[in-house]
Amino acid sequence: MDVTEVQHVTVSAPSRIPCGLFSTSNDDGPSFGGMGVMLRSPRTEISITPSSQFEVSRGSAIVNDQVFAELRSTITTIVDRWLQRYGSIVDIRDRQLDDFPVRVTVNSIPDRHYGFGSGTQIALSVAAALFGCAGQPLAAPEEIAPVVERGRRSAIGTYGFFTGGLLIDQGKVPGQSLAPLDFQIAFPEEWPIFIAYERTRRVVSGLKEKAAFERLEPTPDHEREHSISIVRDRIVPAITSRDYDRFAAGLYEF
Repeated sequence: MDVTEVQHVTVSAPSRIPCGLFSTSNDDGPSFGGMGVMLRSPRTEISITPSSQFEVSRGSAIVNDQVFAELRSTITTIVDRWLQRYGSIVDIRDRQLDDFPVRVTVNSIPDRHYGFGSGTQIALSVAAALFGCAGQPLAAPEEIAPVVERGRRSAIGTYGFFTGGLLIDQGKVPGQSLAPLDFQIAFPEEWPIFIAYERTRRVVSGLKEKAAFERLEPTPDHEREHSISIVRDRIVPAITSRDYDRFAAGLYEF
């Protein structure tokens, strides 16, 4: 397949908001796990078009130079890793990034590092667009997540890219690349979601975020089990029965 035959591939992905984790890191059992909801907006949208050489552009996305530099580095890494794994299906000689004649354009993206899961959505959007260029379906979550280095803690955003809705993951045990999906359901259309956050606050991301998680003490088993029981016995039944008051009370406690 000649990638220059593809005129335009655009992928638009939802955002993710986390509702909470079941636990911190745990050497003896599942780590993390928890619940989250996918949102129709704000959205991550990227396009891939033929180019004379590999490049990344910001398109209509309103981001400053620092954020764009971060995005360009992230996207370059994703494309390079994708080529190393799947380069044979696009006939790229030696799977070298410089030989890949495409332009990746970031059309829109949520504010970074505020809990919208934009890192996961940009990674999976780029991967999905690359598969689209090759005329191939996106690989399964369990296969593509380690390729684009996502799902190291929560798996909600990865599965949510494919399914949307409210999702629960079980947490991951040592050796797993992606936590198993435990439950997924469409979020009730009649329950609007209002989001407020402070754009001027200091954010923690990347290596600092990883170090912060590593400093956390393990969650006691009884606390993890209590969190799981709130979700299993109160939140999920409230969602399935469309009982908003019960859902809100359970979510607040969780």
